[in-house]
Amino acid sequence: SLPTSTPVGMASLLPDAGRDLALARQNDKVVPTLAGQPLTTVNQRMDTLRARYGQRFAEMELKAFARAKKELPEAVELLVLRSYEMDRAFESNPDTAPKLISDTLKQLRAAVAKLRAAGFQDVIVATDHGFYLNPLLQPGDTCAKPPGNWVPIHDRLLLGDGTADAANFVLPAERLGIRGDFSQAAGPRSMNAYRAEQTYFHGGASLQELVVPVIAIRLRPQAEE
Repeated sequence: SLPTSTPVGMASLLPDAGRDLALARQNDKVVPTLAGQPLTTVNQRMDTLRARYGQRFAEMELKAFARAKKELPEAVELLVLRSYEMDRAFESNPDTAPKLISDTLKQLRAAVAKLRAAGFQDVIVATDHGFYLNPLLQPGDTCAKPPGNWVPIHDRLLLGDGTADAANFVLPAERLGIRGDFSQAAGPRSMNAYRAEQTYFHGGASLQELVVPVIAIRLRPQAEE
């Protein structure tokens, strides 16, 4: 979902988000909502699942599950495992962050093996957004915002109303699948951001930011010895 920012991307993974996800404008900030309920924190997102599935639902961070000794309650049928490390590392230090990709995949493989041992049959691996990594950007490689009244999103998308120019597209928000309090969306026509020296970015409408992989794993029961 656009904008391809973390709060919107994570909210778009929740049930019925394709129908009920909308963006509200609150004090010049963009707040994702699901059926009118704000979803600005991880607790609010997890509470949405908890209210729907009750004691059949559990959640924790991926790294905590990989090293946890305690078994899950038998009633749990839906387990959500969350990992933020890669995104945080790329945001703070994109030069050294790529090595964390393999570390996270190791945690993921360990978690899948543990889920199989726990009797789970299906694992869905999904991400909240893609990203673009361009280490060749030079100082000053940036995009000026188009004229208008805009709320910036992660330096790659604008919501509000205004006029397109040579450097920016402006489209009706509904044509980009954006529902809520904003009539238009704008973004750079180039792979640049609205802030200089952004070598790692997301939030915009490029295919790299929008198209994300989804891996479905079917687990076979472990053979009895």
